[in-house]
Amino acid sequence: MNCYNCNALVDAHTEVDETGSVPKNGDISICFYCGALAEFMDTKLTPLSAEKRANLILEDPELWQDILELQKQIKEARKRFKDGRESPNTSHPDVTMENYPTGTQCQV
Repeated sequence: MNCYNCNALVDAHTEVDETGSVPKNGDISICFYCGALAEFMDTKLTPLSAEKRANLILEDPELWQDILELQKQIKEARKRFKDGRESPNTSHPDVTMENYPTGTQCQV
């Protein structure tokens, strides 16, 4: 499976609630490489629909703010890496490229 936005290979995921669940249809994903929001649908990632986004904002505004902050951090880390200011494994002490060599997603 690949990110619809940057085409990065998605071969792992981390669930927010730490239940050990695997992604299912309708789960939201944030690309570790580009920060794109997607939805799992039939074993692929599709762009998050405007309807799904609006529902999330209304139902859980705090979670929505957390998602926006995570997107911002991912994009800032990628920019620092591209600018040569950091190696990919120093942008965050708990998130390293060694832990996620080919791709990962954050399941919401």
